[in-house]
Amino acid sequence: MRLYEGTSNLKAFFDIETEEGFLMKGFKIVDGSNGLFVSAPSEKAKDGKYYDRIRIPKELSDELLEKVLSSYRELGGKAPAAQKSDDGPYPF
Repeated sequence: MRLYEGTSNLKAFFDIETEEGFLMKGFKIVDGSNGLFVSAPSEKAKDGKYYDRIRIPKELSDELLEKVLSSYRELGGKAPAAQKSDDGPYPF
């Protein structure tokens, strides 16, 4: 995980490697209107919109968010003051 120190809503970049050895690159932690969330890797289509390249089931996304935010905070990342631990649903 690499923390982002700029002035945008982007807070960190990270990659995920599964136990089976699959490496997924390009995840982000973003400070949205409802607090921090994980943004899946995406790409811009011909229509100018961005589309996720990876779909994550709700149960797995909740577990992923918990682990990622824990790592983020251990590295010195800070949640915004309005962030609550029971915010949801998460947009990824």
